[in-house]
Amino acid sequence: MRNRAGLFHNPAERDRRGSPALGYVLTLVDLRDLWFVSDLSGYRVLHKLKKTFRMKLTHGCWEKFSVGKISQSRGYRSVRSDLLGISSAVFALITLCGCGQDMPPIRLQMGMGDPAPAPSLRGLIAAGEPEAVLAAKDIMTVRGNAADASAALAMTLSVTLPSRAGLTAGGECLVRDPSWREVLVLSFGGRDADRRAPTLARGMFALQARFGKRPWAQVIAPAEKRARFGVMVSRALANDLATSGSILIENRAAFLQFSSPRRQLLAIGERLQQPQLAATLGEMRARGPQVVTEAPAWTPVTLRDQGGVAVFRHDSVAAAGGVGTAFTVADANGLLVSCVISMGAPFGDGRIVADTGFTGSTRPSGGSLAFVMNGDTGEPRAAVAGPAARVAAFTESAALGRKRLADIKATVGAGPGALPVAAWACPSGLQSDGRACESFTQPDSAGYALVVLPED
Repeated sequence: MRNRAGLFHNPAERDRRGSPALGYVLTLVDLRDLWFVSDLSGYRVLHKLKKTFRMKLTHGCWEKFSVGKISQSRGYRSVRSDLLGISSAVFALITLCGCGQDMPPIRLQMGMGDPAPAPSLRGLIAAGEPEAVLAAKDIMTVRGNAADASAALAMTLSVTLPSRAGLTAGGECLVRDPSWREVLVLSFGGRDADRRAPTLARGMFALQARFGKRPWAQVIAPAEKRARFGVMVSRALANDLATSGSILIENRAAFLQFSSPRRQLLAIGERLQQPQLAATLGEMRARGPQVVTEAPAWTPVTLRDQGGVAVFRHDSVAAAGGVGTAFTVADANGLLVSCVISMGAPFGDGRIVADTGFTGSTRPSGGSLAFVMNGDTGEPRAAVAGPAARVAAFTESAALGRKRLADIKATVGAGPGALPVAAWACPSGLQSDGRACESFTQPDSAGYALVVLPED
């Protein structure tokens, strides 16, 4: 007879037919497609859909073990039961405990402990321009990871903040790979690079190809869309146009691209439309950024142990003093990306590269990047990108284990500066208590930061 659940015959039933009961343990580790045992004419059959394990009972011991297929013949029934809400495949382990009359009954074990808790956030994003942050968020909400979101963010910056992050910009990214527990630096557009080649695109292509999950075309599409249909000029770009836009007047194509129909440089809230840049991005979407003279370089970063706290910090070798922008992105799986990007001078050399829609760059300036992690578990606790002095102060505060975010945030200072700070901090750990995390930029930097939640 079957038990109350109707799933298993009691092995003690064989006593009535003169065969000793065989004790065994059946462990079910996950139950979507139901396994069950039936007792048919001297056979015990373990069913799972069409594949079965058949074991013949002779003189109270298992004599034969074979794998076969259940057919819809007389005396056999193939049963499938879908149990909703219980995920993944089924694994069954049968342990033969010997022969004899006094054997333990069947034990049924479902699951392997409590299921892992759902992540409390999708990710953290902070950057120097709001529209680029929203593009990164959109990629995360379609199951992109931090590498996908970072590439989308940087490519969108080339449209919304070309004064500091045009396609010819150089820079460096600090990347933490959670799979291998290693931290690498990606360098692109260095001092010897072609200043009129799209080195930023090549760097982001390398980052996304190595660590990303989404197709490259999907990652670059938000930037292309904003270039083609236009975006509102942000406060960050308007400030650069007001203070440094005079360099664009010397090049007719550049001036026309960044001026209004009244032939004045664009102001905050006006629409910036860049059809030539959209065409360039469309070609990159289809073919990848092929026109380059320097391949991006990957180098490992040495761990700095600060009293049980793991700190990975990288200080750029590029000259300081120019302008740039910074961003940092993290996802729930612990993939971290922080980047510093620079055109050297605002708008680079101020001259549009023929029929491309982007300006050439000058020698890029540098900055600092850092990750702070638990020294024992490797769980991320903070990340920052910006000027060396402010990164050092932030890293020291986060490494001390301060629990008040206000104390950590105070170290980034105020005022936009040539290179605004972008950072996030999780006093209890990124994966332990994600809802206690916060991302932020400098108060007056015209940047934007947000926490991407699972429901977003």
